[in-house]
Amino acid sequence: MRSFAVMMLGLLPAMTLAAELKIGPGQSYLVEKDNSQLVLDYLEIGDAAHIRFAEGIAAWRVQAKTAVIGDNVVIDGRGSVGESGISGVSANNCKNQLNGQGGAHGAPGTDGVSMRLQLGIESLGSLNILADGGNGGNGGSGGNGADNNDDCAGERGGDGGDGGDGGVGGSGGEITILYRVLGSDLEPIDVSQRVKVSAEPGKGGAGGRGGSSGEGGGGHYITKKTLAGNRQWVSGGEAGLSGSVGLSGEPGSSGAVMIDSLMMQSPAASQSSAKENRSLLQRLEALERRVKVLENAK
Repeated sequence: MRSFAVMMLGLLPAMTLAAELKIGPGQSYLVEKDNSQLVLDYLEIGDAAHIRFAEGIAAWRVQAKTAVIGDNVVIDGRGSVGESGISGVSANNCKNQLNGQGGAHGAPGTDGVSMRLQLGIESLGSLNILADGGNGGNGGSGGNGADNNDDCAGERGGDGGDGGDGGVGGSGGEITILYRVLGSDLEPIDVSQRVKVSAEPGKGGAGGRGGSSGEGGGGHYITKKTLAGNRQWVSGGEAGLSGSVGLSGEPGSSGAVMIDSLMMQSPAASQSSAKENRSLLQRLEALERRVKVLENAK
């Protein structure tokens, strides 16, 4: 019985302390782990405010009963560009290193931040949401092969290193905006026209170029170790192979975007739901007290 009562308490809606958030005109606001999920009574964002995201934040969720948003507000959740691969080391002496080193692969671009905004909009100027995926990094170039020389007579030139592959592009963030118009001067169609969203995929990085081949050594005469001392022609070494160009990275995927009006609960319905929750909580507390009495009677 006790475990049943505790389980039922866990089914009650989570009660989050309502708060307000005000971002002044022209201010920059950083979303970190602690403020990546907000449930607010009041949200105010001033003109030309800029909202950005700390590294590692993949999603932002905001629910506000009342929202006042100014002009030219930017929420910038674009993914980062992947680092380009390091170029391979070229061989400069056929005795020490014959072949060029391959280039490193480019790093992938990161995904754009996904956002879910559920707002009661009292006023709205203009809002620009950027959630594009980052481009993949370019592959590093392959190192050049070493040329043959007299110290390496009769051997072929060094091969060029292969170019690194380009990194894959990041995907655009998933953007959902559900709203209810509170201000009398706003219509649902006005909201969709005043909010611009970009959730384009990041481009794949370019493959690195292959390293050039080393030249083969030139032909030359050698003196045969015979009494006649005849000379013999020795052909030079062949040129090495050029390195292959790295593969281009694949682009990311486009993010899904949904902007739609939301029928929110009326104040009367909200108060009724709160009363029902309190009544259920009181009954469960009474049930738990009875369980304690029965346990103590054993």
